[in-house]
Amino acid sequence: MIRNLCIICIALLVTSGCGTLTTASHFTEDSPKFYSGTRLDIHASKEDEDILLAYKNKYGVEPPAYPRIDLPFSVMLDTIILAPIVLPAVLYQAVFD
Repeated sequence: MIRNLCIICIALLVTSGCGTLTTASHFTEDSPKFYSGTRLDIHASKEDEDILLAYKNKYGVEPPAYPRIDLPFSVMLDTIILAPIVLPAVLYQAVFD
């Protein structure tokens, strides 16, 4: 039962896209760096059209089809992978630029 639920969740994520991976692949100088996928999922869950339009126009990022399902995975991925990678780069840029 749990195995089937996991398979369904993974299939939904693969077909709907991951907020973190989507925003990470579209990083620009002025794009949100910390918890960008989590932010995108939260705004998509709230159906905040103004902010979602800004994500689309400024960064070329579409929200995932199922943001509430993607949210816990984006939080985990942002915390485990992106924060240790992005934080040193941002700190370096803040100190030396």
